[in-house]
Amino acid sequence: MHNSKHINKLSNIEAEKDVISAVMNGHFLSNEIFGMLRPEHFYEKTHSIIYRSILKLQDLGMPFDFRSEEHTSELQSPEA
Repeated sequence: MHNSKHINKLSNIEAEKDVISAVMNGHFLSNEIFGMLRPEHFYEKTHSIIYRSILKLQDLGMPFDFRSEEHTSELQSPEA
């Protein structure tokens, strides 16, 4: 028998990954997601940090490109 608490936790984390992936891939609902979802809504701390960084890049008018080191200084904050 499966532990339902464990399954729910995994599916929420997978949903978080899906949301981050959709936003980073320019999903047509990204602007609606930005308007509703806050970094503190994520259960997984890593996802919260990633999402906070995406929001910061969006506010700066920069692309969501984490492979580029040119954005490093803009992303550093005392909250992370």
